[in-house]
Amino acid sequence: MSLVFKFILFFFIFINHSNSTNLPKCNGDYSKHCSGSIIHKNGEKYVGEIQNYKYHGKGTYLYSNGNIYIGEFSNGIQNGKGKFSFSNGDEYEGTFKDGLFDGVGQAKFSNGEEYIGQYKNDLPHGKGTQIFSNGDKFTGEFSYGVKEGLGVLIYQNGDKYEGEFKNNMFNGIGEMIKKDGTKEKGLFKNHIFVGDN
Repeated sequence: MSLVFKFILFFFIFINHSNSTNLPKCNGDYSKHCSGSIIHKNGEKYVGEIQNYKYHGKGTYLYSNGNIYIGEFSNGIQNGKGKFSFSNGDEYEGTFKDGLFDGVGQAKFSNGEEYIGQYKNDLPHGKGTQIFSNGDKFTGEFSYGVKEGLGVLIYQNGDKYEGEFKNNMFNGIGEMIKKDGTKEKGLFKNHIFVGDN
């Protein structure tokens, strides 16, 4: 992101935020709940609500590496709803807790992949749907970024697996239905059908 574009974006955000809030302007006093901007020595910028010298409420943070966060803060940390845009084109929109993706959110990646579902500590955790760049689609359970538990994987070519996953692979009881109608039902180990259960 060019320096000129960053400056224009920062100026637009500052003007837009100033006009959209009923809070008084900070005018150098960041102890009260007010609206203002902070520019750090490293070039990073914050525009939004401030209280007790911390980002608190709605605001926008522009990182020196080109990343941008727009959303809610609590005591200086990203907490609540927000959108994080990475300089490489990846983005996450959803809930944050203590500065991490946590709760329900949607991530879109520059390579065309997408994830919609539950997060914990920046990773898919709980129930979610992962869409791969080649058109494959997984819906099921995740444990800290890894497919673990029950799920359904539908391949772009029409094949479908439904059953247990462990370490991102078919592991446990499941059923593979090929697009030609043939079926494998029973025990799978590391993506390989090993027989009826």
